[in-house]
Amino acid sequence: MAETLPHLLIENARKYANQKVALREKQFGIWQSVTWQEYLENVRDLALGLVELGYEPGDKLAILGDNRPEWLYCELAIQCLGGRRSAYSRTAISSRSGISLIIQTQSS
Repeated sequence: MAETLPHLLIENARKYANQKVALREKQFGIWQSVTWQEYLENVRDLALGLVELGYEPGDKLAILGDNRPEWLYCELAIQCLGGRRSAYSRTAISSRSGISLIIQTQSS
């Protein structure tokens, strides 16, 4: 049994691969599916990109965005790398000063 969300993702990707849908998102009124294998590949690619940018275990990262699959990819990529994150909905922050405050808080 998986002990972490990244382990659960790996287990499900091995078990279901491209046979079962992990996520669905509506784009332009049409449902788009993401299989477990695609989900894992997206998380892997994002994690590798973060490493390329210098992200290391224990680093902090703020996620600012909407409720979309990419948010989940970020969450799991950060967990895979042993990092810490704070997540904020774009609608919860109404100004640039709000974004600046988050960045200042994250860097301390």
